[in-house]
Amino acid sequence: MRLRAGLGWEHKNWRIGTELVHTSAQDRLAPGEIRTAPFTHLSAYAGYRFIVGDTTWDALLRGINLSDREGRVHTLFLKEIAPLPGRNISLSLRASF
Repeated sequence: MRLRAGLGWEHKNWRIGTELVHTSAQDRLAPGEIRTAPFTHLSAYAGYRFIVGDTTWDALLRGINLSDREGRVHTLFLKEIAPLPGRNISLSLRASF
């Protein structure tokens, strides 16, 4: 079972949001499968949109798995050796014309 909740706010050119995802343990297993532990990941973002001439620019700061919790998706073939990525923070700038 996976539960997802988020909040978002937009005002003029600004947008800010957060999301919390909780994945339950998987202990209903087929032969040869291993149990996966529950995990919760917190993500957040902040963005600003501005227009210069005919170009629309979007600046975005995003943080994924901010609590740096280990998570393993039960359906992934390599879950035993490759958990989901840890804390990830990115800054991006996109131009649309």
